Amino acid sequence: MLLLSAVSTAGAAGLGRLAVQSALGEAFRAEIELLSYQDGFGAPVPRLSSPDLYRLVDFRYNAALAGAQLNIRKQADGRHVLEIVSARRIDEPFLHLLVELEHNATRIIRGYTVLLDPYGYAAPGAPVVAYAPVIFPAALPAAIAAAPSPAAPPPVAPRAPAPKAVAAAPAAPDAGAAGMKQIRQLEEQLGENTRTLAGMLERVAAMEQLVKQLQEALARPAAAPPPGPAPPPPVARAPSPPADLPPRRER
Repeated sequence: MLLLSAVSTAGAAGLGRLAVQSALGEAFRAEIELLSYQDGFGAPVPRLSSPDLYRLVDFRYNAALAGAQLNIRKQADGRHVLEIVSARRIDEPFLHLLVELEHNATRIIRGYTVLLDPYGYAAPGAPVVAYAPVIFPAALPAAIAAAPSPAAPPPVAPRAPAPKAVAAAPAAPDAGAAGMKQIRQLEEQLGENTRTLAGMLERVAAMEQLVKQLQEALARPAAAPPPGPAPPPPVARAPSPPADLPPRRER
């Protein structure tokens, strides 16, 4: 898949890393960093992409995301974040998100692949996992929808005679440096995605080990309660005298 950076205008906002704030089986809640956004440049318009666009970029659409609310919120430190809250619970551990943002006549699309942990899996005080975005070309859906049908090639015009003195054409700018820069950017993003995937696989393995331990504990028979203290032996009593004995006389 070809990954390209969208060109943004001055003052246009961008989308950074995503931090999940919910667990598996709950309504999805997350925050995305809002980059290069300043008050006074107009409010950005965020939304989730349509299911058709998910198929175009080979992302799996989860119907539980239908009706999700996207709001821009300003934090206490002055930074802005994009808050995403779904109306339905998410029951699949892997979730794909395609987020669009329109601001100052610029439209960007960012993709995120996140792993939802079961409730209580993360230890208290553990750092929040931040997922880096995947950058797609901004004009991807418009280019596919507005692609013209192939037309017949135009007739070839006769070649004009070459002039006697031809001025030397200006040298084309060297595209090697720009190409190498783009390759380095793609390599850095590929390395970031590889590290994120490795972390997700480690967490999946830990979750599987935890489930295995729980299954073994449930299959183990319950231990019998320890025996209580033995009762004390019975106390022997002296036999009572017969009732028909004559009374004892004093001498």
